[in-house]
Amino acid sequence: MQIATGKLLGYVGIAMLDDGSLAVSWVERSASGDNNVNLRHVTAGDVAGPVRTIGTTSQLRVFPQLQYSNGHLYAVWTDESDGHRYLEAVRVPVSLP
Repeated sequence: MQIATGKLLGYVGIAMLDDGSLAVSWVERSASGDNNVNLRHVTAGDVAGPVRTIGTTSQLRVFPQLQYSNGHLYAVWTDESDGHRYLEAVRVPVSLP
């Protein structure tokens, strides 16, 4: 199954949800030049949902890590601004299509 195409950067994150479906994350450069942190839900029956952008990063090689816990999906990745590195985090609704 193909999850993403385009200008993919960095590494992939993956998390299994309670129902056996997967959440997959990656970084992709958009047409406007942004490095988008994307997420896609894949059902246990291998049906891929739409690609959702859940954040952006200035970095090219990023490993957006995913963790599913107690009904919540979390994504965390690194970013850099003014020479300082920091972590971005977001809680993503599990009711992904």
